[in-house]
Amino acid sequence: MNSESKHLAWAGAALGLMVLSAGLFARSRPPARPPETGTGAALVELTADFEAEAAAVLAQETQAGPFELELAVPDGGAAERAFLCDGAGCPLEEIEPDAGGAARLGPLAPGLYSVCRGSRELGRFRLSPAGTPAETAGQLWTDGTRLWLERSPVGTARFRLSLPGPGYWSFQLWDRDGRSRTRDLYIPEGEPPEAGGGYRRSLDFPGLAPGLYTLARAGRPLLQLTVRAGETAAGEVNVEN
Repeated sequence: MNSESKHLAWAGAALGLMVLSAGLFARSRPPARPPETGTGAALVELTADFEAEAAAVLAQETQAGPFELELAVPDGGAAERAFLCDGAGCPLEEIEPDAGGAARLGPLAPGLYSVCRGSRELGRFRLSPAGTPAETAGQLWTDGTRLWLERSPVGTARFRLSLPGPGYWSFQLWDRDGRSRTRDLYIPEGEPPEAGGGYRRSLDFPGLAPGLYTLARAGRPLLQLTVRAGETAAGEVNVEN
């Protein structure tokens, strides 16, 4: 074989090797994905939106906080100690309420927590990225600001009133945060008084979160009551003109 023939043979071999390599490379790559259309395109778009929203929520929860949490413990005198636990049930902090049944916990990052007493889990809640308790379960409930540890969430304040005469009588009930609700009574003219004089009426304020409440009239306090969950707190009030 002369020199020219050798060069032609080497060139042919190299060209064959290039063609074989190109074929193998083409087989190793996945086929090009056709553009999404119709229902498939909408599904891909919705999935992408959902994943983006989930990532944003996760980033917000990761960056928010830490916060302090206010917990109300109406049965704070129980013999067994109560603990704040993480989502896996591991104790993080002992709950030590003051004489009024209030406790502050934290600092806490947003996430899932539980409250345990002894070996019993009393309930679970989620601390939102805004630092407020939400998604409560078990014996826990929230008024949007505080976390409450109680079987029954609400109680009733009942006032037995002695009124001097007919007419419209308006009363306000104030909670410890300065929020109030108003109830009115009406005694028609000409209605005879009860034996011994005066008029007796009962005024109820149901659906109250446990705590201290003050009955007032025209800005003047008349009586304070402590409302407990699942109970009716009652008191006598002598109203003057």
